[in-house]
Amino acid sequence: MEEKRKLIRRQADRELLKRANDLQTLMERRGESPDAPKSESAGHARRLVIRHNCKVAIAVKVGVSSGYADTWDVASVRVKGRILDLSAGGASLFTEQRFETGQELELMIRLRDGEDIHATGAVRWVKMVPQKGGYASGVEFSQMPDKDRKLVARFLAELEKSAGL
Repeated sequence: MEEKRKLIRRQADRELLKRANDLQTLMERRGESPDAPKSESAGHARRLVIRHNCKVAIAVKVGVSSGYADTWDVASVRVKGRILDLSAGGASLFTEQRFETGQELELMIRLRDGEDIHATGAVRWVKMVPQKGGYASGVEFSQMPDKDRKLVARFLAELEKSAGL
């Protein structure tokens, strides 16, 4: 089953890469410079080319109190989810739990080569996905160690070269 999904994703990646190349060729024919600022739709089409095969562990910070005390502690609660999209500045997540805009999350992203990325991020948008029974959320990274930023950049550059295959 997993192999079939990978095969379907690879085919979809090839088709999207071809569409992105066709769009670039069309822009060149129209005389638009590749260095000129691209329209939002062209950037969006390019962004859809790569699929990311990595896992995520999501921790949500919540305040807890025991009994009738006025003292609150902060604890991390783990939430199941997966990465939909990854960039150097953030990630799109799919979870069954709905997050609130502005909520802070701690993420541990395992890249497909087995390396772990640790980041803290804020939820910037949330969208319900009723056909999948969950929510898509956009998270902007606010804190990430420099070594992890370099790992993400290297991972994304590798995907760019291989079209995610």
